[in-house]
Amino acid sequence: MDDAIAKACKIGEANAKIVTLAQNWCAHLQIQRWGGTGMVEEMTGLPIGMRFFKCDYASAAGMAGMDLRHIALDFYDRNCKGCDKRHPVKMPNLGDLVAEREGFAKDQERANSKMRESKTAAYEARREARNEARLNCDEPTAGLIDAIERLDSEGSSEAASVLAEIAKVAPQRFDTRVQSLLFTLAEESDSPIVNEGILETLRLVSTDSQRLCSLALRLLAKHSSSVAADVVSHFVGPTHVSLIPDALGALLYLAGPDENHFHFLGTEREPEPAGLLAVYKVAPDLVMDAIKASLSDSRKMSRILKHVKNGPLGDHEHALKEYDLYDFVIYRCVVGSQAYGLSHEGSDTDRRGIYLPPADLHWSLYGVPEQLENAATEEVYWELQKFLVLALKANPNVLECLYSPLIETKTELAEDLLSHRDAFLSKLVYQTYNGYVLSQFKRLEQDLRSIGTIKWKHAMHLIRLLLSGITVLCEGFVPLSVEADRDRLLSIRRGEMDWESVNAWRLNLHQEFEDAFAETALPESPDYQAVNEFLLRARRSMAR
Repeated sequence: MDDAIAKACKIGEANAKIVTLAQNWCAHLQIQRWGGTGMVEEMTGLPIGMRFFKCDYASAAGMAGMDLRHIALDFYDRNCKGCDKRHPVKMPNLGDLVAEREGFAKDQERANSKMRESKTAAYEARREARNEARLNCDEPTAGLIDAIERLDSEGSSEAASVLAEIAKVAPQRFDTRVQSLLFTLAEESDSPIVNEGILETLRLVSTDSQRLCSLALRLLAKHSSSVAADVVSHFVGPTHVSLIPDALGALLYLAGPDENHFHFLGTEREPEPAGLLAVYKVAPDLVMDAIKASLSDSRKMSRILKHVKNGPLGDHEHALKEYDLYDFVIYRCVVGSQAYGLSHEGSDTDRRGIYLPPADLHWSLYGVPEQLENAATEEVYWELQKFLVLALKANPNVLECLYSPLIETKTELAEDLLSHRDAFLSKLVYQTYNGYVLSQFKRLEQDLRSIGTIKWKHAMHLIRLLLSGITVLCEGFVPLSVEADRDRLLSIRRGEMDWESVNAWRLNLHQEFEDAFAETALPESPDYQAVNEFLLRARRSMAR
């Protein structure tokens, strides 16, 4: 707790400096609170909570956040450059912050330039080594070296998969020279695609399991790689102890369940504890030290320990043998492509909903799972409290359940919940929807640069999410049907709309979203009291 308070105070002290710089920049600039005030802010008076910048002459809305340095620079870039309405106050001001950023950018560019030169020299050395290896080899081996050359130059998933496929059918072709070229490339490359591709290949052909495991641990120090974790689970030993500490973060993450709630946009990741357990057998003290360092975050505690220590407490499967929790589903609806109007002949039917467990199980030591999943039937049911918390956070998946027109099961409690669904809608929708789309489009742009293509279905759903969020702010309900934009969305999914057009549409929607946020009648935050009262009613109903 003391660490958390100290961290909050540090944020507040940094934010206080930014507030002073902003107030000195222009008399028109206002800093306003967004949301409630926390206990530490009440005690210290420091600006710790969420805030946003506002100006009557601003042409674009800004973002809200706790890191006011980022918020201030974003607002400056959107509104203050070239503004003829500025009324300067005094020095120092935001100009200092902008100059600091520009100086950092120049330093970063110089560092990047040196790094590019170093990478170019390393690439030329690897290419020379490959050319030398080609001089005294047969034609099939030369073909393998060409495939390595392609992977080094392109860094694409396709080039990596070619090597893995060859290793499956002709592992004997990967002699020590070829393996050495692969090891060198992997040890010098920063690309997860290159490293995972080489690991996938080498684990099929390599006799040097110690070097292979070292390579996997070094990759885990930089990326959360399932392939690397699998290699570690098979080959880690005492000789690798020095490499284990840097890899533990990724291994701990992979051992825990998937915390991404946007599963309609991708495949849910299953927990992968094998790598962590293998390392625990080799260096238990290192693993336990890493776990203890993570225990300050209570959300991580249960996620980590249940994969390191086995026992009946918290083992839902052990407790649920006498229950079929699907009998306790109080609300079931259809979402996804069927509800959006984007389905085709082969589309699945995605069912989502809520279950309310019996009180004696919910109160027991075993507890209840936060959600029930049936992958075969595409069904997910959240435990009621989990569902309500996600809805209060404006989670799109959950809000769509409350507004789905395709309802299959609805008890009296569910009817009660739906009658209060407006309580979940607030300005949080802007932060959740808009922020998620911004982050995901950055990833799409990276995919486009690195591998030359993107997941078009993913892009379609991101555009749909923006359209939905705008409607929520403007009209006060969550739309599912996309009838008005169906043809354009489907053209994205089919890859018929080019990237420039998709991105232009996205940018226009971001502007519409900002305008809607500025004018919406929705409250700053959801109605926590009404939702809590409903939860208490529901819990009491199961205790009778």
